[in-house]
Amino acid sequence: MKKITLKLAAFAGTIVLGALSSYGAVVAADDYQSYSSLSYGDNGGFGLGSLQYSEGSGGGVYLETGGAAISGGKSMGIYSSSGGQAAYRALNTSMAYGEYDVSARFNLDNSVAFSGFNIKTGAGASFGANELLSFGLTPGSGNNSIFVGGSVNQTISLGSEIRGSVINFQLFFDATNGTYTLGAKFDGAGSYTTVSGNLKSSGVNAADLGFANFNNGTNQNIIVDNISVVPEPSSIAMLLGSSGVLLLSLRRRSRI
Repeated sequence: MKKITLKLAAFAGTIVLGALSSYGAVVAADDYQSYSSLSYGDNGGFGLGSLQYSEGSGGGVYLETGGAAISGGKSMGIYSSSGGQAAYRALNTSMAYGEYDVSARFNLDNSVAFSGFNIKTGAGASFGANELLSFGLTPGSGNNSIFVGGSVNQTISLGSEIRGSVINFQLFFDATNGTYTLGAKFDGAGSYTTVSGNLKSSGVNAADLGFANFNNGTNQNIIVDNISVVPEPSSIAMLLGSSGVLLLSLRRRSRI
C-alpha cells in the first residue's frame, strides 16, 4: 500500500508542478523585430491590439532603427514635436492579475511634462482616461527618479541620470484588489528597485497599455521595446490547496 501511495503522491505533485510551470507563459508581447516601418494601425506582436492614437498634435510614432534602438536593432519610438503624443494597445484578453514588463530609453529633456507608460481599464478619450497606474519621467521628480502615479504618487530613485539609458520596468498588478508592485532598474543591473501601493481603482480588469511623450520640442523621443505580459493565475493557491488535500488523504490511507 505504501508503494502505491508514494506513486500516487508523486503523480499528484507532478500535476501541481505541471500547472505551476504554465505560470510564466507570455500571453502578449512585441519586440518590434518583425516591422519594416511603424505607423498607427500596425501590429507585429501577439496578444495585443494594433497601435492606436490616443491624443496629442504634431507628434507621432516611428520605428527606431538607429543607435537608440534598445535591442535587436528595432524599437518603437514616439516623438512629441509641438504638441506631444500618446498611444495605446489593447490586451486581447483583459486581466485581473498580471505581470507587465517593458523597456524604455528616455531621449528627452524631461522639462515639460510626463513621458512614460500606464495601464488602463479602457482606452478612453485621452492617455490618462481610465488609468490604473502610470510610471515614467516627470520634471517634478527629476532625472534620477521614476515617477509612479497610483492612488498616491511615489518615486523610485535609481541614484543617477536616467535619460539616455535603457530602463527596464517590471510591474505586478492585482486589479481586483487594487494593488501593485513596480520595479525599475538600469539595463544590466542586478536587481530592481521597487515600490508598492494601491492602484487608482479596484475591481476592474486591466485592458489597455498606454504610451506617452508629452515633452514638446525637437529631438524629444521615448523609445519602447520588449513588451511582455504574463497572467498571474489566481487559481494556483486553490490548486495547491487541492493537492494538499489529496496528499493528506493518501497519507491517511497509507496508515490503514
